[in-house]
Amino acid sequence: MASLAKRASDGLRNTWFEQTRVGKFIVNVLVELDHVTWPTKDEVVNSAVVVIVTTLIFGAFIGGVDVVLAQFFKWLAGLGMAS
Repeated sequence: MASLAKRASDGLRNTWFEQTRVGKFIVNVLVELDHVTWPTKDEVVNSAVVVIVTTLIFGAFIGGVDVVLAQFFKWLAGLGMAS
């Protein structure tokens, strides 16, 4: 069975629409989409898990640094007021 992009581009060939600039562009996009190697469901799920875990790790790290720096600057501001 031909892909949807292949069937759509074949259906637009040799029509008045294909003679326009927009039509040529759309047909070329559909032809190129037919050449794409799409990821499998497992690859997409694995990539999403990696992104989510990495985001959580960096978020926790940045949050920790923020808390430490906030406490440091509170301490530093308290030293200046005591003088």
